[in-house]
Amino acid sequence: MKTLCCLIAIALTNATTCFALDVGELLTDAQRAYLRGETTAAKEKFELVLKLEPENRTAIMYKRRIAAEEARETAIKGPPNATKAMLEILTLPKVQFNEASLGDALEFLRKKGNQLGEGKVAINFVVMLDEKAKETKVTLLLENVPFTEVLRYIGDLANVQFIYDRFAITVKSKTTVVETKAHAPAPTGVKVNGL
Repeated sequence: MKTLCCLIAIALTNATTCFALDVGELLTDAQRAYLRGETTAAKEKFELVLKLEPENRTAIMYKRRIAAEEARETAIKGPPNATKAMLEILTLPKVQFNEASLGDALEFLRKKGNQLGEGKVAINFVVMLDEKAKETKVTLLLENVPFTEVLRYIGDLANVQFIYDRFAITVKSKTTVVETKAHAPAPTGVKVNGL
């Protein structure tokens, strides 16, 4: 009987040692994943460590660090834009413009996008351009392209930018910002050495 008890004790000790090695290896793997920038994999491994050892201080500390980094990233980027997210998955079967004005192209995209979106997304453009910019000619032929990519191509061709707001897509000139900076009057009364 003593021999049986000793064998059980040895088996339990070996099982505990193997368990400890597995948790240690898992913790090391989680830390390595974190250092490589694989935050999702690291987070999953730290959660598994905590399921096996709920009081593991290292895993707790890393989980807090990851949560803080995710919160900081969300604060910087802001919440995900629902309009843009919906338009990224909305695929236009064919887009063909031959010397169409920018205004006409945007009107076509608004109608077609709302039709294909089937009420899941409402596409509205707020055009903040002068009349000359609205008449910029666009020639484009695309097939099976996400709505956002069509706008990106149009933006490059017409020198405009699209800003995804909550209820609309604002269209502005790309050069407006550059021109105001480049043509800003110099402050008066300031002397610069060498000039």
